Order: sequence, then structure tokens, then C-alpha cells
Amino acid sequence: MTNNITSFTRDFQGGDHAQWAKAVEQALKGRPMDALRSATYDALSIEPLYDRRTNATPLAGRAQNTTWQIVQRLDHRHNKDAATQALVDLENGCSALSLIFASSPAAYGFGLQDWDASVFEAVLEDVDLTAITLHLDGGWNSRRVAEAFSDWATERALDPASLDVVFNLDPLGALAATGTLAASWDEVGPKLAQTTLSLSDQGYKGPFAVADGRPYHAAGASEAQEVGALLSTGLAYLRAYDAAGIDLNKAARWISFTLALDADQFAGISKIRALKAGWARILSACDLSGIAPRIHGETSWRMMTRHDPHVNMLRVTTATFAAAVAGLDSLTVLPFTQAIGLPDAFARRIARNTHLILSAESNLHKVCDPVAGSGFSESLTDQIGTAAWTLFQTLEAEGGVAAALTAGSLQDRVAETATVRHQNIAKRKDALTGVSTFPNILEQPASVEDDTPSAPFMPKTGAVEARPLAPHRLSEPFEALRDRAEALDDGGASIFLANLGTIAQFTARATWIKNLFEAGGIKTNANDGFDTVDAVVKSFQDSGASIACLCSSDAVYETRAEETVKALKAAGAKALYLAGRPGPLEDTLRQAGITRFVYAGADVVSLLNETHNALQH
Repeated sequence: MTNNITSFTRDFQGGDHAQWAKAVEQALKGRPMDALRSATYDALSIEPLYDRRTNATPLAGRAQNTTWQIVQRLDHRHNKDAATQALVDLENGCSALSLIFASSPAAYGFGLQDWDASVFEAVLEDVDLTAITLHLDGGWNSRRVAEAFSDWATERALDPASLDVVFNLDPLGALAATGTLAASWDEVGPKLAQTTLSLSDQGYKGPFAVADGRPYHAAGASEAQEVGALLSTGLAYLRAYDAAGIDLNKAARWISFTLALDADQFAGISKIRALKAGWARILSACDLSGIAPRIHGETSWRMMTRHDPHVNMLRVTTATFAAAVAGLDSLTVLPFTQAIGLPDAFARRIARNTHLILSAESNLHKVCDPVAGSGFSESLTDQIGTAAWTLFQTLEAEGGVAAALTAGSLQDRVAETATVRHQNIAKRKDALTGVSTFPNILEQPASVEDDTPSAPFMPKTGAVEARPLAPHRLSEPFEALRDRAEALDDGGASIFLANLGTIAQFTARATWIKNLFEAGGIKTNANDGFDTVDAVVKSFQDSGASIACLCSSDAVYETRAEETVKALKAAGAKALYLAGRPGPLEDTLRQAGITRFVYAGADVVSLLNETHNALQH
């Protein structure tokens, strides 16, 4: 068998760029290959065809043949329950725990409620901390959390040198997430260095400070915006350490990064690689080399959906794949029901197993930077890196990330990107499977331990005020529509499909319309089509629906649409829609009573809100 495979690979004649281009254009039936070109939210070009990058150098991440740390969240409101979760997670394959406090932007309405030594005594009492890595995620309260942990460890006579603790001190991330900083950055920076030195003097190895991209990502930032903000944040912390007299070789190792990974696999891989390259460039300017950044990842909160939540399993698997092959040091996978409430034991198990299957069974950690040399991945890495570096330089010219956040310029950039993203989601250009496309309107609710998240736990007003980056999940506009539908009386959110002609004539548009309206929680009827106006009207009246949509081919519309619309209007339809573009029939059909024409590219969220308004009147 080996000889046959060797012969096949030796004899196979690969095509050159021109041959591949010709094959693509043939598949496009004469259309130019440029028709396949697309762009990212950073306006970066995605080409349809790439050549191999023969001079590429792999960007190493973890140590060779070392898998990433499997980090599981402990975010229960009750310490005893969090302690139980910790033992279950560690017994079933986790190598690290992340204590999520209610003050963290990643608490999502839950999180540990105490900030003193008692929480560590309760949650970690039976955990061997010398055998795992512990992440402390205190958000804007991270300094207090770090000091409380230090006090507890001292009381327990734990040797700091034997512990691997990631403290995640991130005052600038707190400013981004909450819009508040206790004092000016000129005062906070030295306090960060002071806290770090105190922990280091006790024997902790760090890392201590973190540049966290999750607040930017959750607010809608692009890949380059997230990376650019992190580079500026990391440099701010490096300068704070330098100003405190800390050797830069040591300081660079005390700074880590956290990235959010969504279901855009290649963008996620390239974002991680771009961050590595950008940070190496900064360290090189400081005459530092050979210091690989410690990068943690968390699967994206903004991509999680409340409806059809099992699709979230696929989303986080894709994100985990990207994190694994790009060489992240550690990763947290959000349980698939995280957007609904506090995940139960089953959802937490699926999150753990996502890691285990891709690591222990798929061995994704065995290859260092497998995308190195891929023309597509190398190009996307370069483009994200260039765009991120440009933003980094702009932020530095504005006085650094603290000044940019205080002035609001960074928030404005993120908001501009988020607006375009939300427009594309509203038009279903960016499809959300199970939500905006292929919704399961009859789905059964998923189980969670607690479905009553609290409002974010925010700091009191500080000396520095800025506009906070508001987190938004992408599916929220459609979820609001589903909520409107559920608030109506049983059967109230429905639309009658007036399918005209034969099955072949109406099926394509009827199926598309069913998908569209059910994305807003509006039920549709199934039928085999109607041959007469009287049959349409009778079925409409029998259905109990108050609105209707005509579905058929353009040819059928020419002969039957006008009279059908008039008849349905006379029968009491509050609103009437037609699937497809009207063409020359527009004026005639509007006069007959059509409320709106429905076709690809329309603002679906706006359309569905209008439909709900019609249903409620």
C-alpha cells in the first residue's frame, strides 16, 4: 500500500496558477474569477485562488508535541456548587480552572460573588493547585482578587513558586468594558507594577498582566481592531513595568494575551498568528527576542445563540480547531447553552469533550503551525497584521489605548464595524444557522441550571470616565423577534402562504419565505397550491391567519397575482406580501393591496418587525 501511495504522489502532476484559474472560470461558466473575490470587515481582500507561499516560516506556539491547556470556567453563584464543578472537571480531563468573578465581563450574568479569601477556601479546598493552572478572572476587580488569593495562599502555607497562576490584571481592559478607571492611567500604571512586584516578590511566576480582547470582540470589533487594541494595551503594560524599573526581559514574560475565537476558522487562525507577529515586532524594537507570548483563548460570546443552541456545539468546535492549530497555550470553550443561562452538567461536559476529542483523538497539537505556507492563510495573516499594526500606530499617536478609550475614538471605530456587521446580519448576508436561516420554530427548550442572569456587576464611578464597549450577541435582533412571537396569543404569530399554481412553480419561493418568516417566530402553513382565487380565500379564512404572502413564479404572478391580492384584501388580510421582486407589476400590485415585496437582500429584521406590528393591530 505504501508503494502505491508513493507512486501516486510522485506521478501526480499538479496544475500551475493559470491552469487552476482556467478551471475556476470554466466552473463559473464564463464569469470572471473576480466574481468570487470577497472582503472582511477590515476591508481585506479574500481572493478566489492563491499560490503556495514557499518562503513561509512557521510561527511556533506551544512547546513541541504539547497540547493546549483545557480550561474550564467556574462561574456558579454559590461557592459549594463551584467547588463540586471543579472536581468534576478535573476528574474528567481538564488541566486548568478559570475562576470567573461577577466583576468579570466574561461572567455573563453569573460568576463568583465573593472577593475575599473565603471564596478560594470554599472553591479550591480539595484541589491540588500544584497539579493544574489556575486562571483568575476578576475583570475590573482583578487587583482585589489577586490580593485575596495571595492572602489565602499564605494562610494555607502554599509555596507560590509551586503554583501556576494567571492573575489577569487588566485595568485598561476594565476601562474598555466598564467605561470606568479608578484614577488616571498615569496613576494606575504604577499601581499595576506595584501589585505585580508584590506578587513576584512572594514567588509567583506570573503572567500577571493581560491584554484581553474579549470586550472588543463582544462589542463587534474586527480581527485587526482586536489585535491592534491588544498590541497597544500590551505595550502600555510593558511601559508601566519599565517605568517601575523592572527588567524588560522579565516584564515581557509577565504579560499575556486573551483572544476571542468565533466560527470563522481561517480568520481566527490568522488573527492569532498576526498577534504573535505583531508582539514579536514590538519586543524586537525593545531589543528583545525569543520571548513567545502566552496566549489564552475563549470561544466567542457574541456568536452564541439562544435558539437552536445545539448548533453552538459546531460553532465552538470550529473555534477550538482554529485555536488548536494556531498554537494557543490555553483555551476555554463556552458551554453551548451559555447564552440561555448558567450551563448544567451536560453542557459543561460537552465543552470539556470538545477539547478532548480534538486533542486526544484528533491530535491537532501534533503539528506546529500547519497553515504555514498556505497562500490564503499567509496572505490573511499578513493583511490582518498590517491593518492591526496601522491601528496600533494610530492609537499610539493618539496617546495610547487609555487616551483613545477616554476620547472615544477606539469605541467609534468598533461601533462603525459593528454597525456594518449588524446590517449584514439583518439582511442575512451573514447567516446565523438555526436563527436567521433554517430556524427550528418547534424546538424544545434546552436545559440550564439557572436561567436568571443578573445585570452586569459594575464599578462605582471612577476618576476617569469613558463610553463602555457594550457587548452584543449577533443573534439578539432575531431573538427579540422570536420573543415578540411568543408573547402573542397561541397561534397569533402566523402568516398564510398563498401558493399559486403547481408545486414546481411555487416551491422554491415558498420554502425561502417559510425560512424567512419563521426566523421571526411567525408560523407558516403548508399546502399544495391553489388553482382558483376562491380556493385561496377559503383556505386563508379557515387558517385563522390575519396576514398572507403570495408565493409562485414570475409567470404566474403576471396572470394571477392582482386578482388574488384584491380577493385576500377583501377577505380581511391586514397585510399582504409577495415573494420576489415585482418588476413591471409593482405599481399594479401595490394598488391592489401588496404591503411589501420580499426578496433576497432586504432588511429581514425590519421586515419581520413590520410584520409583527401588523399582527398586533
